[in-house]
Amino acid sequence: MKINEVVLLLEDRIDFLRNKYEYKIDINIFDKLLDNDPTKKKIYLQWMIKNYLSNSNKDRFLKNLCKTKEDLVIFTKLKQQNKIQQKDINQIKYENLYDIIKPYTKNLTSGKEIKKQELANKPLKKETTSLQISKEDDINNRRKQIEYRKKINAAKSRANSVNVLSYSNKFNDFAIGAGTSTLLP
Repeated sequence: MKINEVVLLLEDRIDFLRNKYEYKIDINIFDKLLDNDPTKKKIYLQWMIKNYLSNSNKDRFLKNLCKTKEDLVIFTKLKQQNKIQQKDINQIKYENLYDIIKPYTKNLTSGKEIKKQELANKPLKKETTSLQISKEDDINNRRKQIEYRKKINAAKSRANSVNVLSYSNKFNDFAIGAGTSTLLP
C-alpha cells in the first residue's frame, strides 16, 4: 500500500467518524479527541468517542485526556509485546484501561518513560573513527602551542612591569613607571 493510499484511508476514516457522530458530539470535542489519539492511524478515536458519549462526567473525561493518551501509548506498547490478554480496545471501558496496564507499568507513569526505558535497553552502536596525525603535523601543533604560550607569558610580564605610580602635588601631576618619569598635562 502506498503512502497516498494510507493517507486517503486515514482521512476517509476520520471523515466517516466525523459524519457518524456529528449530531452527537461537538466538532471541537471531536478535534480534541482526534488530537489525543496517540496512533498515526487514529485507531483509538472511535473508542474515545464512544467512551466520551457514555461517560456521565464528560468534563472530567476531557480533563483526563492527556492521561488517557499516555495510557493508550502504554496499552499499545504492551499489546505489541503480547503482555496483555485483552488486546481489543473496544472490549475495555475507559474506567478500566488504567487497571489493565497498571500491573505492567510498575514505576512507569507515562509512555515517554517507556520509550526512555526501551532506549536504555538497546545496545549502543559503537562508532569508532581513527584519527591519524603525521609527525610533521604533531610537531607543527606543538610549535604553535609553544608560540602561543610565549605570547601569553610576554603579555603577562608586560602587564606586571607597567605598574604606574601617580603622584600629584600642588603644582604638577607626575606619573612614574618603568624607570621613567613624565609630566602629565
